[in-house]
Amino acid sequence: MFALGALSFAAPVALLALAALPIIWWLLRIIPPAPKRIRFPAIRLIMGLTNPEESSAKTPLWLTLLRLALVSLLILGAAHPLLNAGNQLTGTGPVVIVIDDGWAAAKNWTQRQNSAANIIDQAERAGRAVAVLTTAPGEGKSRALESLMTADAARQTVLALKPKPWAVDRKAAAAVLGAIEAGGGAHVVWLSNGLGDEAAGDFAAALGKLGAVTVLADPAGALPNVLPPTLIEGGIVPEARLAMDNLYVGLEAAGVGWEDVVKCTVFLADMVDYGPFNEVYLEYFPSDPPARSAMSVRGLAFDARVEVECIAAVPEGS
Repeated sequence: MFALGALSFAAPVALLALAALPIIWWLLRIIPPAPKRIRFPAIRLIMGLTNPEESSAKTPLWLTLLRLALVSLLILGAAHPLLNAGNQLTGTGPVVIVIDDGWAAAKNWTQRQNSAANIIDQAERAGRAVAVLTTAPGEGKSRALESLMTADAARQTVLALKPKPWAVDRKAAAAVLGAIEAGGGAHVVWLSNGLGDEAAGDFAAALGKLGAVTVLADPAGALPNVLPPTLIEGGIVPEARLAMDNLYVGLEAAGVGWEDVVKCTVFLADMVDYGPFNEVYLEYFPSDPPARSAMSVRGLAFDARVEVECIAAVPEGS
C-alpha cells in the first residue's frame, strides 16, 4: 500500500501509468497529415461558396486538458484510492470481532455492521485472518461463533447477522472464547452495546487474554433507555386489581370480555395471599366464575406478588 498523507492506494502499481501522460498529450495534440491537392477544373463552380462549419486545424487546448484529466482519473481509480485507510490494528495475529447483538444493539445495527466491515477491510489489507463472535444466545444454540476465516467470509457473516430481541449473555460468550485459535498477537475489537452487566468486567478480561482490545460503543446520549415497570404499592390487594385490569386490556384487544373467559391460572409468590386475592378475583367474576387453578411459585417477574393468565373463547364469526 502506498500513502500520500490521508490518501492511500491499494494498488499503487497502477500509478505508474501516470508516466505515460506526456505521450498521451502528444497523441491528442498531433496534427493529421495535410490533404493532398488535386486540380479539378470545375472548382470555379464552388469558389464563391462558404462553409458555415469549420474544423480546427488542431485539437483545442481545453479539450486536450479535459481528456488528460479523464485519463488521469481512470488511472487513479485503477489504483483503488482509500481515504484515511491507515491500519489501526495492532499485533500480527488474527483479528477477533466481538459483536453485542442483543436488543440494545438494534437501534444502530447498520452502523455496527459498517464498523465491522471497516475492521474487516483493514484485516484484509494486512493479510490477517478474522473471527466473528456474537454475545447474544441464538435460537437453538448458544451463539454464533465462527472460527478463523478469510476476510471475505467474515464480511458475509457480518452482513447476515441480525439483532436478537433479548439480552446478551457475556458470561456464556466468554466460555467459548478459547475455541478461537488466536495463537497470540491477536487484536480484539468489541462492538459493545454500551450497557454494563455483572459479567462485563470478566468478559473484558477474557478478551484481553487474546490480545489488545479496542472497545467501540455508542455515546452515552445514544444508549437505549431501560425503564423497568414499577409495581403498585400497598400489598396483594392493589397488585391483584392491577393484574386483573391489565388482563382485561388484553381481553378487550382480542374482542372478548370477562364473560368469554373459560379458565384462569393464578401464580402467587406466597399462598398466604390466596384469601385476599380471591376477594379481588370475585369482584371481576361475581357469578359463574370460570375454572381456576392457583399455585405458589418463586421468582415472579419484578418481584411481583401475583400473576394471572387466562384462556378465553372467541365467539364464532367475530
